[in-house]
Amino acid sequence: SAEVRSGMMRLAVNAAGQGHDLSGFGPVQDADGKDNGYQAICRLCGGSAFVSDSGLHYSLLADHCPGKGSN
Repeated sequence: SAEVRSGMMRLAVNAAGQGHDLSGFGPVQDADGKDNGYQAICRLCGGSAFVSDSGLHYSLLADHCPGKGSN
């Protein structure tokens, strides 16, 4: 949906501005095996960002990527 794509784009842009290098967003399943959203992981620090199927999004990424410059 447009809400999901918009949420992914906002998270990706914010993450890049904070020095994170996100993987592509991949589907996430709940305990029952149903898809319930999409998650991306920072390749540098391992932090994550999530967008639900309804467009709700959250980020567990630090304000500044602690892994930036360690490679």
